[in-house]
Order: sequence, then structure tokens, then C-alpha cells
Amino acid sequence: MIASVGPPQMPYPGLRPFEAEDAPLFFGREAQVNALLRQLEDHRFVAVVGSSGSGKSSLVRAGLLPAVGEGFLLGTTDWRVLLMRPGQYPYQGLAPVLSEVTRPHGDTPIAPAGEASATAGEARTVAALRSTDRGLLQALADTTIGPDCKALVVVDQFEELFGFRRTAAKREEAVSRDEAAGFVRLLLRSCSDPEGRVWVVLTMRSDFIGDCEAFLGLPEAVSRSQFLVPRLDRSQMEEAIARPGEVNGAPFRPFTFEEGLVNSIINDAGDRPDQLPLMQHALMRTWKLAVRRAGADGAGFQLKREDYGMAGGIENALSRHADQAGAWPSSPAFTAVTRAACFRPRTSIGSRTGKPAPHRNGPSATSRKRPGRLCWPSSKPAGRRYSARRSDGPGSVYKNACCS
Repeated sequence: MIASVGPPQMPYPGLRPFEAEDAPLFFGREAQVNALLRQLEDHRFVAVVGSSGSGKSSLVRAGLLPAVGEGFLLGTTDWRVLLMRPGQYPYQGLAPVLSEVTRPHGDTPIAPAGEASATAGEARTVAALRSTDRGLLQALADTTIGPDCKALVVVDQFEELFGFRRTAAKREEAVSRDEAAGFVRLLLRSCSDPEGRVWVVLTMRSDFIGDCEAFLGLPEAVSRSQFLVPRLDRSQMEEAIARPGEVNGAPFRPFTFEEGLVNSIINDAGDRPDQLPLMQHALMRTWKLAVRRAGADGAGFQLKREDYGMAGGIENALSRHADQAGAWPSSPAFTAVTRAACFRPRTSIGSRTGKPAPHRNGPSATSRKRPGRLCWPSSKPAGRRYSARRSDGPGSVYKNACCS
């Protein structure tokens, strides 16, 4: 069960990470999704590690989670996904998500996560989670979901749990060491239980990998099952740029690129993975300019070099966008264009020196090149191919499977 807020209205998300609803537009990382599925099946735990802006969150949210929801992990679609950030109070972050995904249909929804006052039910859930390392397993057992239903816990920006180690001011805003250690024990115990009901995925910045030694058992778990997010090669970059324009049935019109423009964009991005969010922002602005130029005539249109140049390219699209909003450098419009839209705080602990680190998670993708056009899915991406390991007893093998 993976929540969706409906199809995206634009082919490029800009500076924010891809979400599950963006899966139809998420191209180029199919092999990485396959690798994550295999590691999850083998270990029931995986730490997705990469530099800031490398696409960790996008890979998990728009690549892995839709694949799990489509049955490519263990051959079942009976999953409950608990997606959270630990923040200062990880148990309080997990409790409302747990209550929401296990709530029977028709029940009154819980108060949104992050509100100052939790419901009495959430408070009881927090107490149960804190009481023992088996707190999550017991909480799942006490719900109305079936015994065969499995839970996938996704802890995004896991490095927030290292906040007690920060050297900067406002240390009181970070999670306490005991709270963080207890939460890590809860995760590790849950995914190692013989009942096999909980799987765990972490996303973490690579510069915090050494901090894992602060928690007993975590270095061993990360060493057994770690996925270092690789850089997109040129063919994958081409897919990420061009293939969203080939999706039929999308809320936006199909489009193409002027000859040579895709290669120019790839060259401008260079070999730095942290350029991916800026590339997506430049593509979003280029697309908007092309839509405005093309008007309402015709079924399709072309993104041209002049559109890309007017947007400012990868190097200047962000500053030009802010300038056009009358927003440089410190007005509320600048905040709306940049901070709220793209510099989502990575973590309460920032960098090693305690300075804030901007969030620049970038896009990625999940499909091989195939002739013809893709169709906008009603429930799952058409033509997505994953190497799914089916758990049909002894001798289970990987099979190529296609959602269609």
C-alpha cells in the first residue's frame, strides 16, 4: 500500500526529489532498482548511501517503493510502507505513520505527523515502541492487518540520528544519544526477527558513514548490505532528460528536443552527481518556456536551444528564476523559489562543522530504452521491467517480469 497524490502536472520535478507519483517519469536507474530488490530479499535491510544530491531519496521513493508495491519483492503486493524521517524525535515520527498505514478503512484519520500534540493512541504507540526492541513487531501484531502482510520501514535522511554528535550550537535541537540508540536497536531487531515481517531501508549521506559506529550492530548491518548510489552514465542521463516527453496519456503534451540539445545539457551537467537537481530545475524551466512559446496549437512541440538559453541553462537557471521573481537575494520570493522549493533541509545536524547543508536530492530513473511510446499508467508504470525474485519455495529463481 503506497500512497499517491495523483499524476504530476509537469514532466520534471525541479529541485525537489522524485516521489512515488513521479514514477512514470523516472528513467535510467532500472538496474539500481533491481540491485536494491535483491539486497532487500537477501538481507531484509539495505542502507542506500550517496553524496548530497546523488538521488538517494528519488531512487527509493520513485524507484524502489513502486516496484515493491507492484510485487517485485517476494512476489507479493501485500505491503505496508512506513516512510519517515527521524528528526529530533524518531519514535514520534514513526508512530503516526504506523497508525496511518495500519488504520482500518473508515476509521477517523489520525492527527498529521509533526503536530505538537499527539493523539492518545499515538502516545500509547510511542510508549509501546520505546518499551522494548520488539516494540514495532508487537505494534504490528496488535493491529488489524493480516498476519501475511509485511512492513517496509523507510528511514529517509537517517543521518539525523547522529545529531547528538554535532559540535555547533543548538545541540538541544538534536535527538538524544539514548533515543537514537534505542531507535536503531528497534530497527535492527525488527528486520532480524525470524518471523520475517519487517524490512528496513535507510538513506544516508556518505559523509556520515563513519558515524554508524556509534550504534551497536549498525556497522555490521551496513557492511552486509550497503548500496552506494552510482552516477548516471550518458545513456542514462539521456533517458532521464528525453523520455518524459514520450509518455502518452500524461497531463502534459508529448514533446521532443531540438537536435543536439540533449547532449549539450549532459555536457553542461558534467560528471558531478550534485548537478542532477540543478539539471532538473533547468529542464523544468526550459519546458515551461517551450510550452509558453508553443501555445495551445498542435499535439506536440519541441524544446529548443533558445528555450534552454532563456532559462539560464544548468549554471544560471536557479538564479535567473529568482531574479524573475524579484527575489534576489533575501526576499520572501527568493525563499519561495529556492529554500522552500529546493533547499529542503537535509538534516538538523548539517555538516561536520555544524553549518547547514542544503538539500539537493536529484532525479534518477527506472527503465531501459524500448521502441515506441510509454503510456501513462492507471496504477503502475507500463513496460517497467525488473528482475524479480519470486519466493515460491526451494529453488526460487530470478525472472524477468514486466508490468503492463
